[in-house]
Amino acid sequence: MSLPLSRRSLLEAVGVFGVGALAGCIGRPKYDRETLDDASETPIPTVGSPSLPLPNGYLTTGRTIARERAERLDARLSNLPAELDASDRAVASARDDLSDARRFLSGSHQRTAALDAIRYARETLGEGHGWLDAAEGIATESALRNRLDDFGPLVAERRRDIEYRATTVPAGIVVASAIEERIHRADAALEAGSWDLDKAERADGDERVQYLAMSAGEVVATRVALADAGALVDGQRERVFEHTSDLRRPMTAAAERLLRATSETVAEFEPVPTGRPVEAMVVARLAPDTEQASAALDRGAPATALDALAGVVHAIRIRARVLDALDAERLPKADAAATVVRTRRRAVDALCESLGSNPGPVERERLRYAEDVVLGGDRHLEHLRESARRNDSAATDAARRATAAYAFGRLAAETATAAAQRVVSATENEVPS
Repeated sequence: MSLPLSRRSLLEAVGVFGVGALAGCIGRPKYDRETLDDASETPIPTVGSPSLPLPNGYLTTGRTIARERAERLDARLSNLPAELDASDRAVASARDDLSDARRFLSGSHQRTAALDAIRYARETLGEGHGWLDAAEGIATESALRNRLDDFGPLVAERRRDIEYRATTVPAGIVVASAIEERIHRADAALEAGSWDLDKAERADGDERVQYLAMSAGEVVATRVALADAGALVDGQRERVFEHTSDLRRPMTAAAERLLRATSETVAEFEPVPTGRPVEAMVVARLAPDTEQASAALDRGAPATALDALAGVVHAIRIRARVLDALDAERLPKADAAATVVRTRRRAVDALCESLGSNPGPVERERLRYAEDVVLGGDRHLEHLRESARRNDSAATDAARRATAAYAFGRLAAETATAAAQRVVSATENEVPS
């Protein structure tokens, strides 16, 4: 799911923007390796995902299912039928899927992250088994299409079951958004699986096997998404009183109001002039996008819309801080190792301070975003360490990218609370008194 100022889009931005601004640089600063090594002494705090309500034993059951499927796939790969060879593409792909799934299952994850890791493993194993089923002639277009068709009514049923009751507005937004997102994922998997089957019917050989395997993976993706959505609904119902207020209408009204307001604000934005490369890299990340919130409202997912709008509000507030910093020439220049390390320390301090205030679930999502930006800076810092001895253009580039990420991450951490509170307050104001 690609949210406004999402972790994925920002981490991509760290890697692609600002290259043109580096051309024509005369003379390069030197970056002391020992000073750079000092940065690692201050670890980036782990924000963690907001806790989601799951029935007792759900994660254990899911992990057990995934491991049994992995063992089954391993056994199939160790005892291939006569028509398959270890060098066949289907076998190699299934082996890769098995390796990836085991990697997902081997990590130590907190509760919410574990839910995603198990899902990734089960989806990957579904495709792995699909490769062998298709190559052995077990999987056919008609059989897979029937399985996909069976899920249609279940998706509609899950959508009707979405739980919008919650003891607090922030918890309601986060939990309902998680349920909506999984139902949307099931819808997307059904569409993708059907598309794969259309392609398979027009293909032959290895290409047909590939599309059948992909469709088999989407069958499992649909099943797991629906199961996770149902578990979250059940878990939430266990945690709220029977007559707790339903927040669907307040969420919808708040999302519609915020969408209008933020759209008007973004429409008035003008290009931000920059001079130095670090400034250009920071400004390149200022890209609030209201389209996902609008799409979520169109499909009747108000909590997802509010989650997306929290990102838009966050972007708007970060932009204001960046403009202030540009006016006062306060953005760092990345002209020395000490500058890079100092900018990183300030970003880490901002994250620690925000986490120390016991953030709510919506605020925590915004802080996760800030954390990911700072982690992106650390990846560039590692590149800087590797190239510092050469003192070439790669070192200068890495220093600038790291510094830009840390500067932006600090502003994201410092504005997370205000952005989250704007969305929560907008929803609370719509709740009948």
